[in-house]
Parts: sequence; C-alpha cells; structure tokens
Amino acid sequence: MRYTRKYAEGCFRRLAEALGKDIAEGENFYKVGAWELSYNPIYGGAIIEEIVNSSRGVTRPLVEYRLPPWEFGIMCQAIIKVVDILKVKES
Repeated sequence: MRYTRKYAEGCFRRLAEALGKDIAEGENFYKVGAWELSYNPIYGGAIIEEIVNSSRGVTRPLVEYRLPPWEFGIMCQAIIKVVDILKVKES
C-alpha cells in the first residue's frame, strides 16, 4: 500500500469524526473550532490545524510539526483507540 495524501485525509476524517470535530470545508470553512488538514509533501507531510478566529487564524492542536502520511496515520489511529478506551471506561 502506498501512503499518500489520500491516506492522510482518510485518517484525518476518521479522527475528526471520533472526536466530534467539524471539518473546515463548505459552510464550516470559517467556523471557529473546525479542523483542517494541511498537507505539503515538500515540507514534511500532514498536520492538523484548528481555526481560532474568523480571519482563519490557526493553531496546531496535536503536534507542532508535519508528519509523513504513514506516521500521521499511526498518530490518528492511536488517538482514536484512546478515545474508544475512554468511552468504554465511562460506560
């Protein structure tokens, strides 16, 4: 399997769904608190950014550096597993 931008986007969408986060696209493009995937293979890969104001200022809520698609996927999967464990523990 090739680990590409498409793979990173799929992992990002699954993570956002698991955490109940809006994705900054369409009507949520300027929504404060929405997440977007910034991807640039030249600068290292993928990173999640969260919109913090109506001018589209962003912060990086999880890590401060870009990850190659494979490593980004591992990070997303690990967070999703932790969320699942916490949900089971709460019930």
